[in-house]
Amino acid sequence: MLYSKYGLKAERLEEIPTIDTKMLNALVIQPLLLQLLTPVGELTPFVPLSVSLISLDLQKPLLSCLSKQGIEQERQLNSQKALGGSDDIDAPAGESVPLLQNQHGMYGGSSENVAVEEGKLRIAKLQKEIDELDDNYDADYINANVNPVDNLNILSLMVIRDWNNKNDNEDWKVYSFGRYRIYMYSVNVRYALMLCTNEEYPSSIAISRMQGVSKILSSKL
Repeated sequence: MLYSKYGLKAERLEEIPTIDTKMLNALVIQPLLLQLLTPVGELTPFVPLSVSLISLDLQKPLLSCLSKQGIEQERQLNSQKALGGSDDIDAPAGESVPLLQNQHGMYGGSSENVAVEEGKLRIAKLQKEIDELDDNYDADYINANVNPVDNLNILSLMVIRDWNNKNDNEDWKVYSFGRYRIYMYSVNVRYALMLCTNEEYPSSIAISRMQGVSKILSSKL
């Protein structure tokens, strides 16, 4: 088993099929991904929700980090909007949690990090929604009956599949789903970065930060 410096246990990367594991060192890549979740309070009070390294060969995330602070902000905003309140928030102190993707490409983690339902029934339900949306792209799709993490799972897999349709000269694309924004940034022909934010997070900050991390990753992958 692989133990990161963050204390999370995950399956070894060598067990992921068709991936050149000599090129994937989680202990090197994780800190780079976490840079994209670091708050920049002087520019915006909002924090991204998650960041992932995407395998374009497998069309799924290989390594992801969730922001506990970003997820909590999103819950606050949703609650305030439901009550007719403003978008002003007092961001709680939080941290970013590095995660490996499981075989279904879904975000996972222990219950103390993010309260995510477990079990085959949940995964099957999410996969059914993804399959149905595959042929019916809906920019306004948000399922109010699932938590933000599950919404990100569904939207992320839709975006990864669409990324293959981009023009060769496009280094990045932005996808909008209701209150969510998902940014894809090319690393090389095999990998891409994916950053998930809410609509309040400035696009200029997201793209510029992804550009910097992408340049570093391209020299390591």
